[in-house]
Amino acid sequence: MNSNQQLSNAFEAKAPTKRLPRVVIYDVDEAVSKEDFIGTLANQNEGLREQDFPSCFKLKSKQSGKCHWVIEVQPKTFHSLLRRKKVFFEWNRLSLREFLRPTRCYKCNRFGHISTNCQQAESCPQCGEEGHKKAECTNEAKCINCTEANNKYKLNHDTTHAATDPSCPALAHETDQLISRTNYGR
Repeated sequence: MNSNQQLSNAFEAKAPTKRLPRVVIYDVDEAVSKEDFIGTLANQNEGLREQDFPSCFKLKSKQSGKCHWVIEVQPKTFHSLLRRKKVFFEWNRLSLREFLRPTRCYKCNRFGHISTNCQQAESCPQCGEEGHKKAECTNEAKCINCTEANNKYKLNHDTTHAATDPSCPALAHETDQLISRTNYGR
């Protein structure tokens, strides 16, 4: 593109920037607001500042009244947090770990988008077929992601598992891709 004068005048080609690493902090009271969470976290933990967290969001917890916060941080802060293994928050010491979850659609069960942006038909996560949900599925497990990867890239992934299986080869590949697109400051 850079060698084509007409294209280089209209467009600029550059390497994509890597995303910042993310950390999940477990079991925060769900009544805590974003501002209070960031402020308290920065005030009670040495070396953390409010500006160290460019973005954050909540995840639901299985524990009633609790949630998990995912924070995006600079590489230096990321490494500091992982070394600590826990952070102070109000009267608690909360566990944390790296947040590595590829974007997944829970409508079509494919990676790379979420259900609100999905153009595909709804499919069963158990067998990959349309027309029913997992609760009504009586078919053998068949991962839609591994099946598509095998067809597209001539791979030989085992497909006898659900699309939501944590040991899915397609999930492992997506997680590796996510890691390669993350700026760890190395």
